[in-house]
Amino acid sequence: MVFIARSRFFPKRSYTFQLFFRDIGRVIGNLGSIRKTMQHASITPRFAEHVMLAVTAVNGCRYCSYVHARMALESGCSVKEIASLLTSNSSEISSDEAIAIAFGHHYADSGGNPERFALSRLIKAYGLQKSRDIVNSIYMITIGNYMGNTLDAFRSRMHGIPPPQGSPLMEFIVFLIGTLFVKVLGIAHVMGTLDVHGHRG
Repeated sequence: MVFIARSRFFPKRSYTFQLFFRDIGRVIGNLGSIRKTMQHASITPRFAEHVMLAVTAVNGCRYCSYVHARMALESGCSVKEIASLLTSNSSEISSDEAIAIAFGHHYADSGGNPERFALSRLIKAYGLQKSRDIVNSIYMITIGNYMGNTLDAFRSRMHGIPPPQGSPLMEFIVFLIGTLFVKVLGIAHVMGTLDVHGHRG
């Protein structure tokens, strides 16, 4: 008989208050730049989705994998490209995106603390404006990844498998916010369905 050892800890990176405020601080500190990226990005939506999928592959957020795979398809990515990125396989990565993808992997692998040489290499390859848009995309997807993982960490904790350095209170707060968000989306979906079928308020 073969026994499979169960991990004692939730295996993905999740938020503690310290990490959460670090990432929110980065977004607030670069809010003007992020707004420009969202409105007038110097990289294509397809390029941005490639980078975000690469980060998600390392962080392992199942929610972001699903959502951004769909968004990547809508932006023109092929199924093979998406599968390649989500498995950290470089076979489908074009040469002009390779350094950005590598930086995304490094950012996620380092827990959001990339080496200076990696950022310098990114800027040398793409210039300041494109590098800014790449990094801003990474900031945003990292928050999404960690929030999704924190939601799962809470559920895992309830089954006796907590994250090794998690925060029960943080996980509970994210769980409440996530549950409310899903309910609001459900209500919005129903309202949208009513509108489509000619409901008049």
